[in-house]
Amino acid sequence: MRDILSDFEGLAAYLKASDEGYLPALLSYYIKLGEGRGFTTVEGAQVISGSYDYGKVDLAWVEPNMMFCFEFGNLDDIYRHLFRFMVAAPSLGVLILSSKSKCKPQTVRDIIEATPQLKKRDIAIVDVGSMTLL
Repeated sequence: MRDILSDFEGLAAYLKASDEGYLPALLSYYIKLGEGRGFTTVEGAQVISGSYDYGKVDLAWVEPNMMFCFEFGNLDDIYRHLFRFMVAAPSLGVLILSSKSKCKPQTVRDIIEATPQLKKRDIAIVDVGSMTLL
């Protein structure tokens, strides 16, 4: 499933042609990408487990059980997304980050590698700043 996420030429072309803001255009791109593959997409899906509400993820592709979280703020904010991935246990958790923000993708990768509970999860990091997949 990771190969779906690596079409950075398509992403760059979509962002360039879009008249939406940057974040709405990114969200729209991944919604259309999922729907183009025949997946049901849900924007703003709640993560609920054992009657506890852990908050929302930005996007979910239902059939392949993939969750997407976008973060362009501080590194401290990434922990809530990682916690949701631990609780919901998607087949693939996708973090959309930018190397141009304060939340550096390589730092997040290091956090995942250093945390045994996260290391068990399949988490992809898409760096839209440098158009790479970690």
